[in-house]
Amino acid sequence: DFGNFDVRLTVPKGYTVGATGELAGTPVERDGKVTSRYVQGDVHDFAWTADKRYAKPLTRTWNGPNGPVLVSVLYTPEYDFNAEPVLQATIDSLQYFSDTLGPYPYKTVTAVIPPYGADEAGGMEYPTFFTADSTAQVGPGTAGRFALDFGTIHEFGHGFHGMLSDVTYP
Repeated sequence: DFGNFDVRLTVPKGYTVGATGELAGTPVERDGKVTSRYVQGDVHDFAWTADKRYAKPLTRTWNGPNGPVLVSVLYTPEYDFNAEPVLQATIDSLQYFSDTLGPYPYKTVTAVIPPYGADEAGGMEYPTFFTADSTAQVGPGTAGRFALDFGTIHEFGHGFHGMLSDVTYP
């Protein structure tokens, strides 16, 4: 069942927020708090995160068949070396899944690398929003990098059109 979400999130000033969908308008500050509005149509779920420890989000625009898609990675400074690989794996996923299954239908996708001590939060998927993992081994060809790329692609894949499920390989 798909629906349209129009959500206002109010957090203390200084927190970085990420959520399903697009940020609508400029966040409004009042009494030491900031309210951000996110909207997204045709999705089956809504998820969000807020943390004062996040570094400046890493963002890039991917130009897909349905127009530009804002790709963002939220991460805490201790995982700054994971942000670029997660961003690239997300962009590669956008291209592959769009070429294989049809155009990505949304204007945003946000990947979150959970902070230290929150490993259990990694590996969750929602429409336009998912949590990745982290690794100390981000060098090309390392086992850690393979796992990071695989996990990112896997979670993005679940959220792609909200219709993919686990695949078991022989």
